[in-house]
Order: sequence, then structure tokens, then C-alpha cells
Amino acid sequence: MDETQRFEVLNPENTHYRIRPGTETDLVSCRALDHSYTSQHVWQLAVREESGAPTARFHQVRLPRPLEYENLPQPSLLQQATQAPQLLLVAEEQFGGAGRILAYLTLIPEEAQALIRVTNFVVTRSRRGEGIGSQLLSAAESCSRTLAEKPTQIQRIRIETQSSNMPAIRYFLRHGFVYSGYDEQYYANGEIALFFTRMLTDAAHLNA
Repeated sequence: MDETQRFEVLNPENTHYRIRPGTETDLVSCRALDHSYTSQHVWQLAVREESGAPTARFHQVRLPRPLEYENLPQPSLLQQATQAPQLLLVAEEQFGGAGRILAYLTLIPEEAQALIRVTNFVVTRSRRGEGIGSQLLSAAESCSRTLAEKPTQIQRIRIETQSSNMPAIRYFLRHGFVYSGYDEQYYANGEIALFFTRMLTDAAHLNA
């Protein structure tokens, strides 16, 4: 069984799209997806001194009105994901608009931290809420250990998003991820990056 077939069996009952490894020829289609989102809340960073040491905490803040964000992909990370040991996964429509890319994510193994990183995770806006993102995450878990030189060292999957992307934050928390850190200098536009982590499931280990 080739890799494309292996990923397809992760979603055997779905007849509308398939999940497969992406290639360089898919990059234009990935970049062309509608990456935008609307949010009326943000996670705001507050640094306070507790017991003589600074402590950083986030709290949810409601904005005066909903704001629209573009959420453009990181080009270098997207390009690198087509080269081993990284991986680009795409969800491709099978009927109607056959061959059209609906969603994608990129994976990078970080064996020193015993985790796999999801650096880009996008479902085109018009197709959100159909379960495509959940299937991509399942595929990511199932193949995560095959990307590492020492597969048994990979224990967690970590995903990242902007502190303004409340739809993504809620989605990750709803799917069992927990907040695990932040980086104020991660994004070029100055937004704070939030990191969410989930332990790999036993089922994912068995399928890897």
C-alpha cells in the first residue's frame, strides 16, 4: 500500500474528499485557500509579579466589534514541508470539484522535544465545520512517528496559532489540546504565538 492509500483509509466512509501527502505542485492551491477568520475576542497577555518573580498569564478579552484577519501562511514553512523529514498533508475533493484542495497542514518532527509540530493548519473558510480539520489531525497523528528517526521518542503533537485567532483556540481546546506556552517574537507581524499540545493517542501509535 502506498502512502496516499494509507491516508485514505483513515476516512473510509467519506466519499467527498481524501487525505494524501502533498507535493510542491500543491503549494499554489494551498496558498490560494481562504485563510481568513473573524474574531471578536483575543487572548491578551498580562505580566504580573508574584512572590518576587514575573508571571505571565493570558485572559480572554472581548473586542468592541468583530475583526477580520487574513492569517496568511508562512511561505518558508509551507515550502519546506514538501521535503523530508517534514510532511505536507492535503484534503482533496473527489467529486464535483475533483482534485480541488480544501485544506492542508504541515508537520515538522522535533525529536529533542519528543513532539511533532503542526506549523500550518488551514481549512478553506467555505468548508469549515464539515469535519475536514478533524480528519487532517487524525492523519497527522497516525503518520507522526513515521517522520522521526527514532519514532518511539515522539509522544506529543503541538499546534500553534495567533493570540487573536479565537476560533482556532476554541477548536484546539475542544479537540483535547491544552495551552502549553507562547512566543512574543514568533510571527513577523508582531502577533503573539500560542502553543497547544496533546498527547498522541494509543490508536495513533498503532496506526503509525
